Parts: sequence; C-alpha cells; structure tokens
Amino acid sequence: MTTSESGAGFGGEFRSYLLAESREYAQQLIERFQAEIPAYANIDAAAVSDSVRQAMERVVQVVLDRGRLEPLDLAGFREYGALRARQGIPLEAVLRGWQIGVRMSIDRAVAAGRAGGVGDALLMDFTTDVLTVTDDATLAFSAGHRDAGAVLDRQDGLRRTELVRRLLFSDAATDDIRLEAQRYGLAIDRDYLTVRIRPLGGDSVFALGEELQRQPSCRPPNGLLSVIDDDVLGVCATVPAVGGRVVGGIGPAAPIGDHARSLRLATRAVATAQAFGLSGVHRFPGLGLLPAVLADADVGEAMSELLIALVGDGESAAAILDTVDRYLESGMHVGATAKLMSVHHNTIRYRIARFEELTGTSLRDPHIALQAWWALRRRASGA
Repeated sequence: MTTSESGAGFGGEFRSYLLAESREYAQQLIERFQAEIPAYANIDAAAVSDSVRQAMERVVQVVLDRGRLEPLDLAGFREYGALRARQGIPLEAVLRGWQIGVRMSIDRAVAAGRAGGVGDALLMDFTTDVLTVTDDATLAFSAGHRDAGAVLDRQDGLRRTELVRRLLFSDAATDDIRLEAQRYGLAIDRDYLTVRIRPLGGDSVFALGEELQRQPSCRPPNGLLSVIDDDVLGVCATVPAVGGRVVGGIGPAAPIGDHARSLRLATRAVATAQAFGLSGVHRFPGLGLLPAVLADADVGEAMSELLIALVGDGESAAAILDTVDRYLESGMHVGATAKLMSVHHNTIRYRIARFEELTGTSLRDPHIALQAWWALRRRASGA
C-alpha cells in the first residue's frame, strides 16, 4: 500500500501539520545548513528560505496526494538546483543540505504521526515514498545545477577573456579595468608578468589553458589567463611551470592596465623562440639578438647575400655552413667543434678555410663573425 492509496489514513490533522508552519520549519533547516555546511555559512538566509520551504512543501504534498513527481514538479526542482548554482553554492553542498532536510522531514513526520495515532505501517509507507520522491527530486535539481553551472562557466569564461584582452591590449589603465580586475581578485597595486604560450605538435590550446589555470601562479590573486587568438594569454605573478611541448614568451612585470609594452615583448619572444625551434618559455632579454634577426629581414637578407649565397648549394655547401655555425657556437674553438660534430680536427679546419676562401672574408674579424652568425641564424629560422 502506498501513501497515494491510503492518504486518507493520515487524517486531516496529520496532513495539516505536515503542511503547516513550513516557514518556521524552513528557517530551522537553514540554521542547520549554515551551522554544518561551510558553503551556506555566509549566504543570506532570506535568499534561500523561500526555495527551501517550497521544495519541502512540494515533496510532502506530492507524497500525500499523488506519490510521484510530475513534469511540472521536476521542472521546479531543476530551477531549485539552477538557483543554487547561481548563488555560488556547490552541488556537493546542495546535496548535503538536501540530505539534512529529508532526514529532518521524515523525523518530524514520524513523530507527528505517532503522536496523532497513525500506524507504524502507514508511517513506513510514507517514509518509503518520501525517499522515492526525493530521489527523483535529487536527480532533477542536480541536473539543473550542472546545466546552470555550465552556463555560468561559459559566461565567466567570456568575461575573463574580455578582461584579459582589456588588460593586455588597452593603451592605458582606466578605473573600470582596475575595478573589474579587483572583482576577479587581482591586486591593482601589484605588478604582473605578461604570459603568451602556445602548444606545439598540434596539442589543444584549450587543454593547455586549463592546465595553466590550475596552477596557483596563474589563478587570482596571482594571475588571470584565457585562450585568445590560439594562444594562452594573460598575466601571472611568476613564470608558470610548463612542459616541453609548448613555446612561450614572458613580458616584463608591469602594473594593471600598463601591459602594452610587456605584451609586445612577450609576443616577439614567443615568435622568435618558435622560429628558432626553442621550446619552453623565454624572456625577451634571454633571446639576445635572435629577435632582431627574425624582425630585421633587410639585414638578414644582406648578410645572406654576402656570406651564405657565395658558399653555394648542395651537400658540400651545407656541410661548410653547418661547420661554421658550430664553430661560432663553440667559441671558434676547432677542438670543441670537432668533438661536437664527431669529425677530425683537420676536417673542421678545411671547411672553415673553404668558407673564408669562397666568401673572401676571415672569421677572425669580429665584425665578419657577427655577420656570419646573423646570416646563419636567419638560415636556421627558415627565413
């Protein structure tokens, strides 16, 4: 026998009691929530009391009258979960509060039923139906919470992206930028590095963004990141930890709203590092003259015409140019170059001499050595 079949057995007094004084009962529930569930501790009781009262009334009414929730009831419970999501209460806390409410409701009903002469068998049926109805309600408000949470996450992501854009691309700081930064927990009296990082090898930029956003140095109050233009862009208090499958640039620290130059240097750093196959994250000064090699195409072309083109094409020319490159990298030390390339010392000497003969230059001249380095770096970048 279900309560829907035997509702009359409860008697009018019992039914009236369960549906009466619901406002005071809801207040008792909220006091329990705030005492036992941290997520409710700072929530204004008035903001949750009506929805809690209506939810408990609906459960009792459904059990007494019909025994199961109908589509309109389920829609109401979905909205209950969505409201909690919008209030910033995690689903785990909502579930915990629901457990407290169900337990208190059953205890209250059983105590009132026994005092009013309701038989134990009927009270057991009532308890079973309450649990059945609240299971359905739990599924509904959990779905509503998740759906609303997903919408809120998307909205928050859009707001975060817009703020990051304004922080990095605005010409000057404004009061509204500072205010929005403070809302996200950033400190307006603190300097932040500019970060521009992109994945390598076809990895997902969104997965990279999520990974970086989990790092304490990239979350408020220490930082704020978003995916913009296929890169992870933002500000961080310190350089984030990254693996080898990324390339990134770090701009110098700057106050909120004054990151235009820092972004420019971070952008040049990441472009330079990627062009020269340097994985990881790089500060602009640490790249030396490489950004200039990449940016100044006229100088690179002139150096290439003066030194690279005269060596010629083919495997022999490539071997000579590779050797000169390693020779300059090794501090113009024949022995170190030979060890690095696993060839005999005389082979290194021959190739260096052949380079100087073909170009009519001497690498002992610092100016020529610098020109050769510049031309070879441009060659390495694929320009």
